[in-house]
Amino acid sequence: MRLAGPERRLHDVLVALLQEDELCRALAPRIRVFAQRRWFDAAAVEDFVQESLLAVLQAVREGRVPGGDVQAFALMTCRGRMLDVARTRARREKLLEKLPAAKVIEPGSSNEVLVKLLPKLERRQQRVLIETFLDGRQSAEIGERMGMSEANVRVLRHRAISTLRGWLKGGEA
Repeated sequence: MRLAGPERRLHDVLVALLQEDELCRALAPRIRVFAQRRWFDAAAVEDFVQESLLAVLQAVREGRVPGGDVQAFALMTCRGRMLDVARTRARREKLLEKLPAAKVIEPGSSNEVLVKLLPKLERRQQRVLIETFLDGRQSAEIGERMGMSEANVRVLRHRAISTLRGWLKGGEA
């Protein structure tokens, strides 16, 4: 029986999904071991495995795997992601060192006001601000994670900051 038209396309999609599933089942244990050697937090390990698998699958779909060696590419991706995590943690620690230990949020300070105002922003604006200023992510990466363009991320960030600025200057909240 020969398939034609939509049936053929559906068949091809299902075959591709099965191949991706097999790839994930083969790579996930290796990536998990890679992450477990560096972290002890099970949730962080599983997040790392999922993010790494997504990156590898995306590269496979786009044909960006050099030489077709998916396992080597997956390891290279894991190393790169691990460096990103280390850089983000180092940035966070450096920022925390700059803050006075006992005075993170003082009553009546602008920090306390910002903590109260942040939940009043739209959910997407909150996420953009958190990923930009706390997680240290670039607009392109945030856009990719949120399913929007880099320009939209910048617009959301600008509007959120403008809204907070207006509220801090005495506007409505």
